[in-house]
This record gives sequence, C-alpha cells and structure tokens, in this order.
Amino acid sequence: MTKDADTAVDEPTAAVDLTQATVHFPGGVIGIDIESLTIKSSERIALIGPSGCGKSTLLRVIAGLQTLTSGQLQLDSKHEFDAHSQIAFVFQQAALLPWRTVFENVGLPLLLNPGDLDVPSREQRIADVIDEVQLTHAVNRTPDQLSGGMQMRVSIARALVCRPSLLLLDEPFAALDDVLRNQLGRLVTDMWRQHRFTQVLVTHHIAEAITLSDRICVMSHGRLIQSFQNDLHCDA
Repeated sequence: MTKDADTAVDEPTAAVDLTQATVHFPGGVIGIDIESLTIKSSERIALIGPSGCGKSTLLRVIAGLQTLTSGQLQLDSKHEFDAHSQIAFVFQQAALLPWRTVFENVGLPLLLNPGDLDVPSREQRIADVIDEVQLTHAVNRTPDQLSGGMQMRVSIARALVCRPSLLLLDEPFAALDDVLRNQLGRLVTDMWRQHRFTQVLVTHHIAEAITLSDRICVMSHGRLIQSFQNDLHCDA
C-alpha cells in the first residue's frame, strides 16, 4: 500500500455533515441558518454563544429531534438512527425515573433496545459503566438518595451504556457548582479517551468549552460566525 493510501485510510470520516441547513419557527423566527458544518469522527466540538443564538436547536437537529426547514443533515453510517442506540443525548436535568434504582435507570436504554446482548451481557455492561462513573457503591439507591452531581453521573452513564458513537451534551453541568462541574468534565474526558465517541457540547461556560473540546464554534443569531481549533484542551 502506498503512503498516500495509508493516509487516506487514517483520515477521520465525517460523523456529522450539515449543508445549507435552516430551521424556521412560526413568526419568522430563525432557529439556525448554517451554510456548512462538518464534525469529524471522534472530534469534540463546543458550541458557544448568547442565549437564543441557536446552539440547542442545532443540537436537536443533529439528534433528530428537530426537523430542518431546508438543507441537509448527513450522518456517518455508524451514526444512523435505525437502532436508536448510536446517538446519546445528555440534557441539563438528569431526568431520572424516581422509582428506579441507579442500576435500573442506567440500564433503561438497553431494556428498550437490547440489540444482540443477552441478559447477562446487558447486566455486565450496566455494571461496567456504573463503575466507570464511580457509582458502584450507590447502585441500589433511588434518585432521591443521590446528590445533584451523582444524579448527573447516572445521566451520563445512561447515555453511554449503549456505547454510542455520538454524544450530545446540552449544558449538562449548568446547575452544578464549579467543583462538581470540573469533576464531571474530567469524567466525560476520561470516558472519551476510553471510547472515542464524537462529542458535541453546548455551553455558556468558556472555561468548560476550552477544557472539553478540540474545536470551538461560536454562534450568533442562528449562524456559525467563527470556528477555531482549540489548542488548550485536555490532552488526549
């Protein structure tokens, strides 16, 4: 194989590719108006900008929760929605089921979509991801017995239990203090290092964007006005 061929094989594929993408809401409100955005496989990007600039709308478009008014969204084949397991979304609130234990909340995606995992394999996967977020000691607790930081750890574990290729985070640490924010940021980074999913983070927190991304995209009035590589992030 030639050197050029080797380079082609190693070139990361596009996990997300948006072209001429718009979302219009009633009353002429523009949700997003994006000429082009490409996110490479295993890349981590942060979306920053003022409230109402379209960050969350863009995230919902990528997740398939918001329909484009015009334009095209293309996802790499391993991110397709047919199994509903390759894209995971972490919201601002943990949104745990109060009557379920940590183990049951984390395992919910595998219960709804077990794929080819048998019961012992599913239970082992759940136990493994709970261990990754350092909650093995709380596996049988219900959400009312957890602190806010622990609840968010459960939410992250639930998102990653299916080993998604694409992780979307919509200000997941906004309600937490700086100590917990930093701890959970390190946790997400550690899990990215291990599993190398593609990551899109919406945040208002500049330090968080710098720490948790390879590239920062600035939005204003639904448009991407600047995109630059981030050389200050945590080393891979």
